[in-house]
Amino acid sequence: MKKLIFSILLLSSTISFAQRKTNNRNDPPSTVQRNFQRDNPSHNANWDQKNNDWHANYKDDNNRDVNVYYDRNGRRKETRVNWSRNEVPRDLDDRINKTYHTKNYNAVKIERPNNQPLFQILLNLAGGKTRTVYLDEKGRQKQYTNRY
Repeated sequence: MKKLIFSILLLSSTISFAQRKTNNRNDPPSTVQRNFQRDNPSHNANWDQKNNDWHANYKDDNNRDVNVYYDRNGRRKETRVNWSRNEVPRDLDDRINKTYHTKNYNAVKIERPNNQPLFQILLNLAGGKTRTVYLDEKGRQKQYTNRY
């Protein structure tokens, strides 16, 4: 009888450990994973949580950093892709140069469901100053609250 009880305890602790190991705190819920794979079928991502949303990051086919955010129900909230200056639309680049008098900037394209694309532009200005602005594809400044 003692062997049976010991075997049951050993088996239950092994199962409990295995479940804890497969249900990693950094693994998103299955709905989030399923929707991520639907949206990004050929990419594997590293996951964490930010502001109660699930955050995936990976390199895209052009070796750019991509950050995608989903709510806990699996709805995509935002995709952010780092762009090089030569990928920025010419009209936007011209507008940045004319308005802010610099060609020294970093760009992140922000895509949100049911919204026009937006660009986060980190301007490197004279005197070592920086400034972040949000612009649409035409270079018009837009209001945006960065949650991430």
